[in-house]
Amino acid sequence: MNLSSYLDAERKKHGWSMNELGRRAGVSGAQVANVIGERSDPGLDFCLAVARALNVDPVYLLRLAGHLPPAPGDTADPILSECWRILSQLTDDERTVVVRMLRGLVEGKG
Repeated sequence: MNLSSYLDAERKKHGWSMNELGRRAGVSGAQVANVIGERSDPGLDFCLAVARALNVDPVYLLRLAGHLPPAPGDTADPILSECWRILSQLTDDERTVVVRMLRGLVEGKG
């Protein structure tokens, strides 16, 4: 996934036009349209503003835009990426507990 497809999917998910996403981010609708249409590269300020508007981790958007390298565990799925980020902040013992909980959820489905 790249920033263009992510932004287009998010704005549709929220029921926003490109102008509305721009308004909420404090950028022009034309800027949003140009980034989504891949006619211009998103700058750092654009990414930070849109991250605030979407209430998402700005690092994730900066990585999608190519301003930061991929992090270990980065995937096309933002939920899995966030899980990796959270797990990396836990102690070894805490990670072990989380893995046991996840295994229990998976085994309970079978």
